[in-house]
Amino acid sequence: MTNFLWTTFFVFLFLGNRQVISETEEGTDQEDLGWNLQEGFGTGQNRSPFFSRGPFFRSGGRNASSGWPRMYLPSFVNASTSAKCKDELLFVFKNLPDLRAQMVDSWGKIPDGLFMGNLDSDGSYSQCLSLKYNDQSHAILGKYCSVTYSRWPGSRYSSDLRSSDEILTNARIAQWSGVGDVYPLGFITYGTCIPSACTKEDLNATIDDTLEGNHIVSQIHCVTAEDQIQLSAGDIVFITVLVLLFTLMVVSAAVDIYIDLADKQDARKGTLRYLLVFSLSTNFRKLFHVSENNAPDTISCVHGIRVLSMSWVLWGHQHLVNIKFFSNIMTIGTKTTGLFFQIIGNATVSVDSFFFMSGLLVSYGVMKELQKRGRLDVITFYVHRFIRLTPPIALTCGYLTTISRFFTSGPRSGLFDTFQSNICQKHWWKDILYVNNFLGYNEKGVMEDCIGQCWYTAVDTQLFLIAPLLLLPLHFYPGIGQILLCFVSLVSVMIPAIITVVGDYPPGLITGVPAGVGNRYMRYIYVTPWCRAGAWIVGIWTGYILFKYNQKRFSLKTWQVAAGWVTAAFMALSVLFGMWSYNQFFQPKEYDVMTQFLYGGFHRTVWAMALAWVVFACHTGYGGFVNTFLSYPAWQPLSRLTFTMFLMSILVQQTIGFSRKTPIYFTLTEIILETCGSMFIVSIAATIVTLTVESPIIGLEKILFGRSGPAPRGKGKSDHVPLASRSVALRQTWRKNSKSSSKSSTSSVP
Repeated sequence: MTNFLWTTFFVFLFLGNRQVISETEEGTDQEDLGWNLQEGFGTGQNRSPFFSRGPFFRSGGRNASSGWPRMYLPSFVNASTSAKCKDELLFVFKNLPDLRAQMVDSWGKIPDGLFMGNLDSDGSYSQCLSLKYNDQSHAILGKYCSVTYSRWPGSRYSSDLRSSDEILTNARIAQWSGVGDVYPLGFITYGTCIPSACTKEDLNATIDDTLEGNHIVSQIHCVTAEDQIQLSAGDIVFITVLVLLFTLMVVSAAVDIYIDLADKQDARKGTLRYLLVFSLSTNFRKLFHVSENNAPDTISCVHGIRVLSMSWVLWGHQHLVNIKFFSNIMTIGTKTTGLFFQIIGNATVSVDSFFFMSGLLVSYGVMKELQKRGRLDVITFYVHRFIRLTPPIALTCGYLTTISRFFTSGPRSGLFDTFQSNICQKHWWKDILYVNNFLGYNEKGVMEDCIGQCWYTAVDTQLFLIAPLLLLPLHFYPGIGQILLCFVSLVSVMIPAIITVVGDYPPGLITGVPAGVGNRYMRYIYVTPWCRAGAWIVGIWTGYILFKYNQKRFSLKTWQVAAGWVTAAFMALSVLFGMWSYNQFFQPKEYDVMTQFLYGGFHRTVWAMALAWVVFACHTGYGGFVNTFLSYPAWQPLSRLTFTMFLMSILVQQTIGFSRKTPIYFTLTEIILETCGSMFIVSIAATIVTLTVESPIIGLEKILFGRSGPAPRGKGKSDHVPLASRSVALRQTWRKNSKSSSKSSTSSVP
């Protein structure tokens, strides 16, 4: 890459304004013609100052001057170049000076800010695709090609484009472990524009000869304005499923409205109830219903915690997704050294907030069920979990596996296919079976997962499986159950502490660690249930305590409340900012053993303990303005969307990122603005998924398994929400049932 950049720099510096060739002299052989063509493409009658023969060409010889054009065009003299490509190159060179000038103008050239890390030069994607020439014998289009390659010392890359897995694997390691070694060990991308008759194989063969084995081409993705992506069998099946679901939503909404207008409410109790669960109008009202008067046993502050935690996750992911598109990547170290950036550098604790809420709601709900029924149907307990989570995950996997490629366009769209579509076609089943955190790694130790963030649902489901083993003893044998839970709590902090010290891992998933270290930390600590159980166990304790509180009221003194808030704030801030000295880019990492043991083992549990106080204080009347803020009714709709937002977030962010036409300049303000835009689009996508599969599946489950909401009000009544224009009695029924459904929609996942 260095040779290419400096060669191009000197070419631009020394090229004169003289025409390379105007005519091919009699006797010039094919090799000389090809040599002149490569030098002078884009010159001809317009005498382009950038591509004319100057002193550098005359003194440097062919090898010095012919290398850089061949990074952009298939070689005329290369035996691997197709005859059709050669003919079209020659025709454009001799007869179409304006077309070739625009073609060269659209090439990605040396960008400004090389030393700031602006190494990707995409050129003008839109300009290249707009080029077109037609006559009786020629139909020429501009073909934009995005070339991605990297230095690969000691190896000679093959012209077979399928032999590029290793460099893509390196890039994926870098993506998972923060910046790591994205530059210079990641790949470099530039754009070129070639005649449409030339293929990516023609271009790849020429680049292969030009680089002489010093680099490996990882991908060449070419497209013209008239290319049409063909529908596969999988695409057709998925589109058919979507059409069927949307049809059910519209038809059921029409039937729903007709029943209200005709005042035939008894029809809801018959066979039509299986159709009405898909009603767009009813499910939309339920989703966006706001209840201002919650029952005493409703933990209302969870709504605010959910939404804020999901916003934090989106903000952190925005940095991760955009890191490939930063034009000033080498300055990221100085821009992220401040204390404020630790909110992003240590944002992984936002996921522990969800683990905490998962344990909290599972514990609280099971304890109420045991008190009410005296037993727990474990089979139904597990089936409900699978039915609740799997359909939205399956729909998302189906989208990524099939039609997602239709929604990206631009220089980087080919990379989206590599990172998402191709991987999903092989590994989608791991997300649906919740085993991707164990089986999602390839032979190189790199996670290959369809929905990357679904490691969370896998870990949370695996913890969910052991919940009855902890909660049933707490109910039937409280003393033994509490001893068992204390033992599990101790184990949940000792295991990550020991693994961190023995494996010499960083105390947390901090930024700037070498790619290999970050990847191993992900595999052996970050996505394993035994290392993420700490926050979940704290949630189990909190749910159990809140359940016991509902039966026996106690009061706290003012100093006790103040001490609780001060202690919780100190614990949360210590976890969030405690890694400031380590959490820096491009700095050597030497970890203190005591820091590895204490922070590595305890920080996620301590974070959850701080949240536990917040929930306890808010629920018991000691939350003050914090409870007023977190329990504000406006949080409720977004809170119900957090699971599908979690599924849609990276999908939407990557679709936007890989559709970029130009790099972006990294600033904190820029990322915040992009996060806000992404969150708006993610919310819309999440609403669609919720109304399409999540809400109908929950409705079907209630019918098939006779599950009603946990709240006593509305028990046995229909979940239907009639039109507001009906009678007062109907509106009252609507309010009661909406409250019931909003409580029953509380989930143990984000």
